[in-house]
Amino acid sequence: MYDKVKVRMADGSIREFCIVHPDEAEVAVGKISNDSPVAQAALGSRVGEKKEYIVAGNRLAVEVLEITKPV
Repeated sequence: MYDKVKVRMADGSIREFCIVHPDEAEVAVGKISNDSPVAQAALGSRVGEKKEYIVAGNRLAVEVLEITKPV
C-alpha cells in the first residue's frame, strides 16, 4: 500500500493516485482505496501493462505508466 501510480485511464486521460487504506481515501486529492477497481487493476502490475477492471457492469482498461513504491 501507499504506492503512487500514474495511469492512462480508459478515456485516454492520465491520472496519478496514491493507493491507501479505505479509511484514508480522498479521491479529490488523488488518494484511492486499495479496494477500488482502479487500485485493484494497478496493484501487482508492471509499468507498461494494461489491465481491465469492471465498474457498474462496464469493462474498462487502465495502462500503468509509472509506479513509485513508498520508502
